[in-house]
Amino acid sequence: MKTRVLAAILFLLLGLPLVAETIVVTETTQGKTIRHTSTLTRIESEGLLWETSVSDQGTSRSGTTPEGSLRVFEWTSPDGKAVLTSDGTVLRVSGTHKGKELKGSLDLKGRIWTMNFDQPLKWYAKKGFTGSMPFLMVSPTDLAHPTGMILTKEAEETLLGRQVVRLKVGLEGALSLFWSAKVWAESSGTEVRYQGNKGPGTPDSLIALESITP
Repeated sequence: MKTRVLAAILFLLLGLPLVAETIVVTETTQGKTIRHTSTLTRIESEGLLWETSVSDQGTSRSGTTPEGSLRVFEWTSPDGKAVLTSDGTVLRVSGTHKGKELKGSLDLKGRIWTMNFDQPLKWYAKKGFTGSMPFLMVSPTDLAHPTGMILTKEAEETLLGRQVVRLKVGLEGALSLFWSAKVWAESSGTEVRYQGNKGPGTPDSLIALESITP
């Protein structure tokens, strides 16, 4: 609710175009189902598309270029706040986590970076889901050791009444033998379903989109 009010104020005072959505997903792990609700607000400002997501897990704010390149990612949770910024060449982190200072940088070497699956799904959608989409999954608490991952298109299907693309997401190269999962996404890059665990040694989960409402 606070995010919607803020977005409305910005729109009225600054005339900034915005889109606000409420997204509901269900997550089922070992027979237990949890429903997650988040509010997503998009505002175009200063040449970037800003997305703010507020959920029961925390608040994130990202700024991307029109081409989809991530420049800013902020994450706030009870553990602290992390701010990641990139000029397209070097990624830097600042903030705190559980009372400890976060500070460091990473040479991206031309690679795409993210902290969640939403961003690479949208980049891949912009490419028309052709070829494969490699990216780096980074952690603000361990920026020096990113995880190389890759998205690969497998098939086009109909799921829950939606036309979707089935994708495989996994570790790069031979490491894919140790972990991979399935993702179903619409042509816009909106994730409809995720099936698999969240990393080696974790239980399998099924995350499904229940609804998106304006």
